[in-house]
Amino acid sequence: MIKLFRHIRKSLLSENKMSKYFKYAIGEIILVVIGILIALQINNWNEQRINNNSAKIYIENIREELEAQIKNLNEVFVNRFQRKINGLQSAKLYHENPTLVNDTLSFLNEISYGAVGSYGVESFNQGVFESLINTGVIGNIKKDLRNEIQNHYGNSKLISILSQEQASNYQDMVNGLRPFYPEAPKKISKTDQIRFLKALETEEFIRQVNIEISNGLHNLQRVNSIINSANNLIKSIDNYLGND
Repeated sequence: MIKLFRHIRKSLLSENKMSKYFKYAIGEIILVVIGILIALQINNWNEQRINNNSAKIYIENIREELEAQIKNLNEVFVNRFQRKINGLQSAKLYHENPTLVNDTLSFLNEISYGAVGSYGVESFNQGVFESLINTGVIGNIKKDLRNEIQNHYGNSKLISILSQEQASNYQDMVNGLRPFYPEAPKKISKTDQIRFLKALETEEFIRQVNIEISNGLHNLQRVNSIINSANNLIKSIDNYLGND
C-alpha cells in the first residue's frame, strides 16, 4: 500500500500536475488520520473490555466477601445473642433477689456468657473493597452499584467503630472474677465462685450489666442492618452480573 502511494506521488510530480498532487496529498493525510483514529478507538475498546472484565472479577469477589460477612455476623453475634441476654438477665435477677442457686457453676457460666460480643461488633474484612478502591477499578462499575457498594462498606466500618467505642466493661469484669481456661471453659474455682456471687450484689457490677444489655440490643439492630444491607447488595450484584 505504501509503495502504491509512492508510485502515485512520483507519477503526479513527474507529470507536473501540482494541483492534483496537493489534492492527493491532502487525501492521503486524511486517510492516515482516519487510520490513527481507528487504531486509537480499537485500543480504547480493548482497554475498556479489559477494565470491564477486571471490574466483573472484583464484583464477584465482593459478593463472596459479603457472604462471608453475613455468615460471620450470624454465627458470632445473632445466633448467640439470645443466650447472651438470658445470661445478663439472670445476673439482674440475682442482684435484685439473691437466692440460693441449685447449681452455682452452671449459673455463673450462664452469666459469664453475657460477655459474648462485649467489645462491640468486630471489624469486617474489607480486603476486596480496599483493593477495588486502590486500583481505581471501582470507576468502571456503573454508578448505582458503585454507590451501593461504597455505602455498605462505609456504614459497616462506621458501625464497627461506633459499637467498639461504646463498649462496656462487662467482659473485663467477668474475666477478672473467673479466669478463662481454653482447655476447660466451664471451670471456675470454688474461691472464684464465692467472689463472683458477691460481685453480683454490687452496684458497679449491675451497672455494667445494664450497660451491656443496652449495648447488646443496639448492636443487634446494627448487625441486622448490616446483614440486610449485605443481602440487598448481593441482589444488586446478581442483577448486575446477570445483565452484564
